[in-house]
Amino acid sequence: MSYLIKAVRGRFCRGGTCYDAVGTIVERDDFEPKEWEALEAEPLLHVAKAREEDLVRAGRSPDPEAAPQREALELKLDEAIRSLDAAGFGKDGRPALPALRKLLGDDGARINAAMRDRVFDRITAGGFTVPG
Repeated sequence: MSYLIKAVRGRFCRGGTCYDAVGTIVERDDFEPKEWEALEAEPLLHVAKAREEDLVRAGRSPDPEAAPQREALELKLDEAIRSLDAAGFGKDGRPALPALRKLLGDDGARINAAMRDRVFDRITAGGFTVPG
């Protein structure tokens, strides 16, 4: 599910991501439970379910699976995963979302754990192995 996170005033950074008063669209499943709890408890952030108009304003389809740019984004994600070194993978062996978002720049805000898992499963089925 998509959420809009806004800084209460100015700009505020938490967990390697900065939020402003306009807001940033995030996916709930992109965060570990403790990370999400910290975001929701942070008094300098406002966390709310994203409305359709929030998603449209951010250039995202209300249904990320239906976004016409999904295939191009998944190709970029494939390349980003393949370029990660061992430190870019989590304890679970999957690519770390923060590392991928850093590599993808502006496109990083458009990926979520489900997309990462889908691309990662596809490339590992094709023979890709985690470095290390």
